[in-house]
Amino acid sequence: LPPLIDPTSDAYRLLASHASVSGPTRAIVTVAGDVPSVTATIAANIAAVSANEMRSTLLVDADLEHQPVTSVLRLPPSSGVAGVLAGSIDLSAAAIQTQIGRDRWLEVVPSGADHRGPISNREAEALRAAIVRSARHYELTVVVSPFEQANDVRVVPAVLVCAHLAHSLVATLRTGVAALRDNGARVIGIVLWAADAPNLDPPWIFESWFAGERQVTDA
Repeated sequence: LPPLIDPTSDAYRLLASHASVSGPTRAIVTVAGDVPSVTATIAANIAAVSANEMRSTLLVDADLEHQPVTSVLRLPPSSGVAGVLAGSIDLSAAAIQTQIGRDRWLEVVPSGADHRGPISNREAEALRAAIVRSARHYELTVVVSPFEQANDVRVVPAVLVCAHLAHSLVATLRTGVAALRDNGARVIGIVLWAADAPNLDPPWIFESWFAGERQVTDA
């Protein structure tokens, strides 16, 4: 498993259980925060726990600017959400499987291979419609979003807010939560990350380098 993933953690199991009851039947929850690495790690572990407990689970990375889920789960390059917004692929077809336990698989739609800016309002509308269609086939759908775009990409009221202890500003949380509530969102919890923020630099670059797979282009 990727080092940031622990589908047996009691803390993540509690969060996954909390997120799973956010909807009447097919639960959808948006996980938002101001630190991309923290938000993606928490969201990916919630999804991993759900999949490890044999619930069909979809994880969607709507943070196209930072692409945190790809690094957390060490995913290969793919068209992902960017391809969906470009109209080249459907969201269900963009999902890739990643193993999170023995005979346990999680379906993930990463942000995409190319770095780009935040999702526009028109793109957010198309993404919400795509998530609604795909979520019908899963017991839990987890959508990762930057704090400032949570209202744009969420399709149901439930939002789980992530904050980095001693780093996230109280004023930022207060303003963000107020904006969510003013737009009809329901904050189902605030998760405090008490350790150093995870490093999202792709470690597989160095692994392949030392394995002799790096192309030497310059002395």
